[in-house]
Amino acid sequence: MNSGNILVAAQLSSLYPSSNAISQVLQTERRNLPLPPPHTDTDSSSEHASYSSTFYAPHTGTILLRVIHGGLILELISLSTDVPPIRFVFPSAVLPAPAIFAWGEKELHVLAVISSGSLFRLVLPTINPTRLWHDPLPKQWSREYIIKNVPEQFYGVVQAQGLLCVAIGLTNGSLIRIEAENIGDDNFHDLWAEHVYSPSSFLGTLTSYLPSLQSSSSAGSEILSVASRPQPTELGYMWTLSRDRTLRLWTAKGGCVASKTLSLSGKVSGESYVTSNGIKSELLGAEPRNLLRIFGNGGDDETTYAVAFTPTPSYPQSGGYFQLIAINSDQMREVQTIECSASSAHCHLQDFIINDDFLYTLWERQGSSMTERTRFNIAVTDGSDAIWETATYGEETDLTPTNLDELLRSPGSLTDKFMTAILRPGVFSPLTLRTAVEQYTDACLSVSGPHPPPQLTSSYPTTAENIAAVVGCTVNLMQDPQTGALQHDRYWNALKRDWEGFVARCREVERSARWPLGLGKGKSRDEVIVIERERVGVYVKEDLPLNVHRYLSDSLPVEPHFAGHEALQNLETRIVDILHQEIAFSIVDIIEDQAQRFNFKASLDEPSEVSIIASLLLPSSRSDWTTALSASYITTTVHARYDICIALVTLLFFLADDLKEWDPSLVEEVFAVFRGLAMLRSDELLTTDDVIARMSNMHVSRNQPRFVPTFSLLHRLAGQSGETMELPGAAHLAREMLAWLPRTPGVVFIAACLYINIGRAEDAAQLMEKVAGSFGHDSGLSLEDAETLASVLPGAVLFDSEFTFYIHASAIFRSNGLVQQEVSFIRLALSVAPQDIDTTELWFGLIRGYIDLGFYEDAYSAIIATPYDSVKRECISQLVYRMCEESTIEQLMSFNFATFSAEIEDALAFKARNTDPRARPFYSRILYTWYTRRGDHRNAARTMYQRARKFKENTAQSIDVITLMEEQLEAYLLAINSLSLLATKCAWIVIQTPPSAMIDAEPHKRRRLSKNIPDSTFTGDKQDSEIINLSNIKYDYTLLSARLWLIRRDPALLSAADVLLSPASIVLRLGQANQFDMAMATARSLDVDMSELFTTLTSQCLRLSRNPETVLQEDTSDWLLTDNVSSWPGSPADRGWRYLRVALERHDSVETDYKYSKTAFETILSSDRSSPPPPWLVHSLEENHHEYLIRTSLRYDIIESALEHSLSLLRKANIAFSHASQKTASVTWLPYTLIDQVLAASAQNELTTHGQKLRTELQTEVNNRVKRMQKMSRFAV
Repeated sequence: MNSGNILVAAQLSSLYPSSNAISQVLQTERRNLPLPPPHTDTDSSSEHASYSSTFYAPHTGTILLRVIHGGLILELISLSTDVPPIRFVFPSAVLPAPAIFAWGEKELHVLAVISSGSLFRLVLPTINPTRLWHDPLPKQWSREYIIKNVPEQFYGVVQAQGLLCVAIGLTNGSLIRIEAENIGDDNFHDLWAEHVYSPSSFLGTLTSYLPSLQSSSSAGSEILSVASRPQPTELGYMWTLSRDRTLRLWTAKGGCVASKTLSLSGKVSGESYVTSNGIKSELLGAEPRNLLRIFGNGGDDETTYAVAFTPTPSYPQSGGYFQLIAINSDQMREVQTIECSASSAHCHLQDFIINDDFLYTLWERQGSSMTERTRFNIAVTDGSDAIWETATYGEETDLTPTNLDELLRSPGSLTDKFMTAILRPGVFSPLTLRTAVEQYTDACLSVSGPHPPPQLTSSYPTTAENIAAVVGCTVNLMQDPQTGALQHDRYWNALKRDWEGFVARCREVERSARWPLGLGKGKSRDEVIVIERERVGVYVKEDLPLNVHRYLSDSLPVEPHFAGHEALQNLETRIVDILHQEIAFSIVDIIEDQAQRFNFKASLDEPSEVSIIASLLLPSSRSDWTTALSASYITTTVHARYDICIALVTLLFFLADDLKEWDPSLVEEVFAVFRGLAMLRSDELLTTDDVIARMSNMHVSRNQPRFVPTFSLLHRLAGQSGETMELPGAAHLAREMLAWLPRTPGVVFIAACLYINIGRAEDAAQLMEKVAGSFGHDSGLSLEDAETLASVLPGAVLFDSEFTFYIHASAIFRSNGLVQQEVSFIRLALSVAPQDIDTTELWFGLIRGYIDLGFYEDAYSAIIATPYDSVKRECISQLVYRMCEESTIEQLMSFNFATFSAEIEDALAFKARNTDPRARPFYSRILYTWYTRRGDHRNAARTMYQRARKFKENTAQSIDVITLMEEQLEAYLLAINSLSLLATKCAWIVIQTPPSAMIDAEPHKRRRLSKNIPDSTFTGDKQDSEIINLSNIKYDYTLLSARLWLIRRDPALLSAADVLLSPASIVLRLGQANQFDMAMATARSLDVDMSELFTTLTSQCLRLSRNPETVLQEDTSDWLLTDNVSSWPGSPADRGWRYLRVALERHDSVETDYKYSKTAFETILSSDRSSPPPPWLVHSLEENHHEYLIRTSLRYDIIESALEHSLSLLRKANIAFSHASQKTASVTWLPYTLIDQVLAASAQNELTTHGQKLRTELQTEVNNRVKRMQKMSRFAV
């Protein structure tokens, strides 16, 4: 009978992907172990468990132990926490059954025996329940003991009796008992003692290695099950059950001390034990499994009870029977026999447990799990009439060929329909799909030859994309060899067969994944856990709808011809269509109309009509621990409720003629319930269109394809129970949910919010505008719609007007970053704002929104339109800054800003003063443009001059000095241009005096405004101001230009201490670089003495005269190679002397007292006294500084030149004397003392003939001059 209980399960690969598990590889002391055999089962995956059990402790919760990959990997999964799984890779296969034990609350011990003859103890930390085994492992967390009395490869049944004892049942009937004398720690390994006992010896203890243990015994004594009393217990006995149905008791000291052969059940005939080859045998099957459980009655009762199961595979009325054996000391007696139910016939028992006075059994029935239970009373001696309660899974979706044919009849792409079917949550696990596609790919590669399709050798990010790309890739559209026509029919048939083959492969792998393995106990007394290869479920009670659904289904069996009746399917489709439409009429009228249009009764024959009315309540073919189990249970009950409700709706269509007499609210309630259930059944969160769309933009990866599980709506809702959170990735599902609901203002508002979440902002804005009409006194909203709308609004209260709703809508869009829609609703709010409402914040929001969107003209218009001056003042600067940041300077300059020019200038000036002039946007340039466009050239020049000064401040800290100097030079030039547009007397600016560190070593003269103003007039932090005129800026420009040229020519100057060279040094360096034109122009502009410059130039001319080739190898581009100089005739030396002559004529004059000509003259004399200076130079000095020539000749001891110059001076004076009037002639003056010095020097030196002649002439001229002057003096008297 059915127990009112069902099984619900969760797929482990959906919750705990193998990629999330942490692996630990265990090492062994054994050497030369053979490699494990490869996985050969094509119907299963290596990730499917071969053994599994559960462990529960209050501080750890429920832990699932699984043995996978053919026994090589032991995996621990926490079913109570979100701790990722951990895996242990063993050197060889783990024997059944490893066990978990708690060592207080700090450690978890795992005991496992492997087939190579080693016992491992794994010590895992459990101090932190939220991390468990992910805390740092102890130093010796893995401890190995090599079992002495087994060969290198053996098989046996393992039973761990607590932390200190492990028993191994061998195939020859012997038992190895391994006991821990001391448990190790971080410094020492475990100390074990090993004993071997034979079933034929009651008191003999074998302590030496006996190689015959594995082969000498008969097949009947092979141990199938080993059991002991559950922990905690002080009883160290072991019980075994052999193939010959012999129950044996083993003690630690005596070995096998008692045995009893179990009797055959009286109701089971001997034929039930006949094997498949026809030979009669009473031996149990050779496969070790759980056939024995030991328990105690508790209290003062010292009796131990054993429950043994005997299978009867050929018995048609049951799958076997249980026998209860009471054990006192070494005495065993059979107490009762419990026959299994008829439902267990031809089933295979996988496990059984005794829990809370119930005997629970787990059967494998046609590849799926079936659980039964019966009340277990040890006081009853006759259990043959036990009442068994059966629990199975609710009907799960199975893609049978019939279901696939039904699926293919619906419209749509073939691949889309198959992908939708296999990706539906709960149909196939992620592991199943990954295994199936790997097997499918391997099969295709084996027959594709040397050039397989590229889809088979590519890698994919997800398993879903892998399936969509691979399945059917070997099917090609062929042409008819005779007609050349494309054979579309054959192509679609072949593609369908390929997909059907893949689905069949998935079904086989999934069937293997759902193979039952065992039962476990959970946290509560009555919690029973059902463990399968790839699923873990629980045994739970049915709710009322499930109970009613099962009752009706059992009482009214469905006739075969009704299942999948086309008329009923069409009716369901029509009902769904009705609920997706706007309902403006009574439900009763709609049913009556549709019943007539559909002609429902006429579409059925009479037997079908009767059977539908009587047998509508069928479980539907539909199909995750904690959340997943809850979702699975809810899914099952929702499907049952849906079946009941569709039956009621269908019944209403049969009674369409009588519905006018019914209460309309009752009919509407039926449809409302049906709508809600149909919405909950929507479980396709990832459509095939999404997969195909991702395929088109797929990036191939080298990683293994991973499966992204698609959980159902109910699963996600269950996972967020009690929380108001958005379902991730479920936006399109939410749209489907809303499509079921009538378009009331509340639904429209929710749809608008949904559109916001999925990025459809314009659609959301349109819906929000529609909802706005539902507020205010004249909205015309019904009471029901008003309540619905209020329930989805903040505070569950309706807004009092469109104005307040527009503000709320704009806030929603703002919180989601949708500025354009926010601005739109602010504008709507302003359009309907009451007169007495302060809309300052709305204007702020509107202008800021326009600025954020880049709608600068609209922002400007809004600033002009707003009635609030505070908004204007604050938003103007924001608009200006944003337009500058977005480089829309031309548009900014085009705005009038008639009354806000001062605010614009203040905003730009603030940024220009306080931002790095190198950083974009260049506010100083923008401000310069602003002033220039408006004809304010003085402020434009000041802006650029301040920009140049900021560059100068940054030069010392910057690496790219040259770039900064170029920028500074440009700023100076722009300032010069601006001031040049003003009248000369107005070409000045006023700025603050720079810090003393910035002032040049030789500052140009500037006028301080506060020079004569008392300091008390200013505050302590007030800086002096100064007037900068056009000449000052030109001075700075010239100085910086020369510095930049020198640094470019010699970057080493950057690292020198005198980077900021003085003007004199700059001129000197330019001259040394042969840049005489630049040097002279710079010196002239900077008012620097050019004596050293002309010294250098004269030296170069002398070098040209002596060795022109050497000079021409240098850079002479700025003097000898200019266009003007190059056109002069003569040799390079001639051009050089002419260049010097022109330079002296240009820069040397009375103002300079002809010092540059004197410098050139002295340079020539200093270089070579024997070479005469150029005649033009001597002539120039004779014309302007004749006396200087005489003195210089004397100083350089050139007596003949001194005589010549003195004679020339005297003759020139005589000529002037002869032309002067008699009155003025007496006042003429000559340097007679100097002439006397020349004559004296000539008398002391040996002169040439020419020199003596010159001396004689000079002396004669002096004497004549003196006589004439004396004569003139007498006449004057």
